Amino acid sequence: MNKQQAETLWANLRSNLLAAEDNIRQIIATRAWEPLGYESFAECWQERLSDVKLSKELRAVVVYAMFEDDTTPVDAARAVAGTGVVEVRSLHSAWSQGMGAHDAAFVTRSKPKARPTAGAPRTVATTLQEHEYEELRAAAAEADASLSEYVRACVLQVTASRTWAA
Repeated sequence: MNKQQAETLWANLRSNLLAAEDNIRQIIATRAWEPLGYESFAECWQERLSDVKLSKELRAVVVYAMFEDDTTPVDAARAVAGTGVVEVRSLHSAWSQGMGAHDAAFVTRSKPKARPTAGAPRTVATTLQEHEYEELRAAAAEADASLSEYVRACVLQVTASRTWAA
């Protein structure tokens, strides 16, 4: 592949991605499912494109179009790959309040972040360099403890003493 072919591929990708939402909007505006014998946008989408995974922004546009066509959140979730009932219900709430699809895609979450219950154990994650990790594993082995047990003991010891070496 030469530089010109690569430039063409990237330009085509860009124009196709930009055209996708325009095509969806045109299908909706012209009710392009009716000449094909479908009762609704949702029915046509489910039969023809339900296996296609869209970006979150495009999913919101498609789901909003289904709401305009009186599709229930459950049916919309079934029809659009990559969505779930929780995400679609959040989109429906935003749609009902007059929020645009792009804004709704930004503010809704498909998987709400659950807060730990009071008193429940918490998990802490960190990143170590390879040599740091190997040293930690060796120290845990010397102490005849699992890596998890050793790290927890180290954290508790540093927390209790309020001293640490950076």
